[in-house]
This record gives sequence, C-alpha cells and structure tokens, in this order.
Amino acid sequence: MDISVVVPTCRGFEIPEQSVPVRWYVVHDEVERPVVGERVDIVAPDPEMYGRRASSIRGAGILQAYLDGADVIITVDDDCTLPRNWAKNHADALGPCPLWSNTIRHLPVRGYPDDVGETEVSISHGIWNGVPDISGEDQCEYPGNIYLMHANVWHPIHAPFPMSSMNVGFTRKAVPLMYFWPMGGVFDRYEDIWGGLVAQRLLSGRFVNGGAAVYHERASNAEVNKRKEAPGKEVHERLWPYIWAFDGGWAGMADHLERFDSGRDDWDKYFSQVSRNMRNWATLTAAP
Repeated sequence: MDISVVVPTCRGFEIPEQSVPVRWYVVHDEVERPVVGERVDIVAPDPEMYGRRASSIRGAGILQAYLDGADVIITVDDDCTLPRNWAKNHADALGPCPLWSNTIRHLPVRGYPDDVGETEVSISHGIWNGVPDISGEDQCEYPGNIYLMHANVWHPIHAPFPMSSMNVGFTRKAVPLMYFWPMGGVFDRYEDIWGGLVAQRLLSGRFVNGGAAVYHERASNAEVNKRKEAPGKEVHERLWPYIWAFDGGWAGMADHLERFDSGRDDWDKYFSQVSRNMRNWATLTAAP
C-alpha cells in the first residue's frame, strides 16, 4: 500500500519516523520553509484554486500525491506531534469493514446475519490529544487551554460532521470528491468544513472517527481565529443545509453551489469561484 502524507506549512516541519513506509509532501505558501527529512516540496501554484496564507494550500499536495499513485492520503498540520504508528493506524482504518453494524460489541445479536457483507471506509477522521481543534469563539469563551486525552479507538461516525483537515485520512477513490476550498480571502478556516461536507454528501462508504491520535500542544490566537472565522460562521448556518439538500453528483454540486445566494456580492463571487474550481478539480483528478 502506497501511503502519502501531506503537510501544509508556514513555519517549517521536521518529518517524524513512522512504522510503515510513507511518502511525505510538504506544501509551502509562496516561500519554501525549512524542512528536515526526505520529502517532496511543493509551492502552492494557484491562489484562486488553493488559497493563500491558509491551510487550504494542502490541496496542491493532495493532488500531487494522487497523481503519483497514492493508495491512501493523510493530511495533518505542521504543529502536531505524530506517534510512530500514526500513519499505519489511518491506513489500517481505511480498509473494508462489515456492512452491518451490531448493537452489542463483541456479541452478535438476534438477526445479525452470518454473511454481513462488506463496505469500505472512505474517511478516517483522526483526533487530537492535548488542545482540540475548536473555534475562535469557543477559545474566547474558555480562555484557559482545554487539554483532552482520548482512547485512540476508531468508531463509526455518521455524516454530516465537522471534518478537520488537521488530522484526516482518505482513500484514493475519495480524492476526486475531496477538494479543500480556497481560503485566505473573504473566508478563512472553513476549507475543511465546507469541502468535507461536500465529500460526505457525495461519498459512499463509511466514516470512522477517534483513532490515529496526534498531540497538539497549543491553539493559535483565539481573537485572530474569531475574526477570521466570522464571515464563514455567518454564512455557514445557511450553506450547510443547502449543501446537504442536494441530491446528485460532483458536477451537479458545482452547479448547485454556483446558485447559492450568500447575501453579498463578494461572497457570491467566492462561491462562483469554488464552483469553477470544483470543475477544474474533476479534470485534474480524472483517470488517465
């Protein structure tokens, strides 16, 4: 299995040792930063497609990993500490799983068939020990650092859920539906939430959460995050039901988003750009 890890960075990164072979893609924003370890360096080429000064630049690395033949792609932020078995945990989770769910762990209940069939896990959503990935508003409400520790056990999660690109893995088959929206202009810090929501709406298969924990030592500035998130928060409460009500494929979703009425001309232009980007992403990820 070819496992690729994509790390967007604005500060540099030291590549950690992993228990399985991993190809690393480090995505820089305009200027390459110091990175220690063997990797592929990418400077995000197109701000309209991938954003600028935002973690959405990871999309350029995801695309390159996909074109290089990756079976599994995992993306993580550059301020996370990764345990040695982190990539393996993601890769192991992104395999076949029983189609049926059971209501009691480790004991088949009445009606549980002998042949349960199989489905696949499309997204493995990791978790954070230490400081969780919460909003700037919640950071301000709880000004002391919130430190959490988790069992590091995978469990099924139903969509929709807020997908964080800070620690998430997905299969090669999912990549054509896994586009992270460009940030750093009118909107910020919603690339994974909105792109993840589209992916969840269109993907078949199962989603799992809670395993492959990383350690996150500190959150970024709460007031800055709150300011960056404000426009996205305002539109999010109308956008997510609009996305979730759609029934169709990728091209239809692109058209659907182009028709979204955000309430402001500059915001409408953004959604039109996302629609064009989605059509471009479909071309870039088309099978050879």
